[in-house]
Amino acid sequence: MPNTLFNVGSGTLTLNHLSSLSSSGNRFYTQAAGDIAVGPGRVVQLTYDGTAGYFRVTGGTSDANQAAGSSGAIQYNFAGNLAGATGVLTNGADLQVQGSLLTGLTYTRCGLYVLSKMTLSDTSERLTTDGQALNSNNQVVLPNDSTYLFDILVSAQREDVVGERAAFRFEGVAYRNTGAASVDILIGGVSKTTVSKSSVPWDVAVEADATRGAMSVRVTGELNKTIRWVAAVKTVEVQRAT
Repeated sequence: MPNTLFNVGSGTLTLNHLSSLSSSGNRFYTQAAGDIAVGPGRVVQLTYDGTAGYFRVTGGTSDANQAAGSSGAIQYNFAGNLAGATGVLTNGADLQVQGSLLTGLTYTRCGLYVLSKMTLSDTSERLTTDGQALNSNNQVVLPNDSTYLFDILVSAQREDVVGERAAFRFEGVAYRNTGAASVDILIGGVSKTTVSKSSVPWDVAVEADATRGAMSVRVTGELNKTIRWVAAVKTVEVQRAT
């Protein structure tokens, strides 16, 4: 039976992933193995795992006004904000629809991550979920013992001059065993399609970030040109919980 945690205060509540400061029966487990911030007026769904002995974060909403509907559905509240019932996780630019627990505590989930960045030179840069400088959790970070099938759509357009644009598509599989350095793209590599491109040297690559344990979308723009990039990363995820 899921429980609802509702932040009625004016500050942000932080659910720390498997924090040693809490007793074993009162800890939180998040699917991305990272802390979750619950802002004022927001809620999260928690389900207690009696076998593992901790609460699993299994859903949430982007607003205090929860949308009505069935578990696992993508919903909007009356204000037009994306909300989630049990099994739907929203976090800024990310959306995950979580499936059922399978035998052996294996999780299944479909994800949609929106990455972006503005480039001003021909130096390659990684797109991030907040469009800001790269850090430890603003890419598609894989948890330990997981496999992600991905389909990535990337669009780019020059902002200071009309008419220069490009679009790319990637398909492949990424996995992570134990530890950030184990992230890799499976044998066979990534299938890349240049969907459309005007006469520009811009390029995109999908690669493993073994420092942060993430899957990276790396873009290369052009010197002295302001280019806006956006990527939609669709994933089908399987993870064995520990």
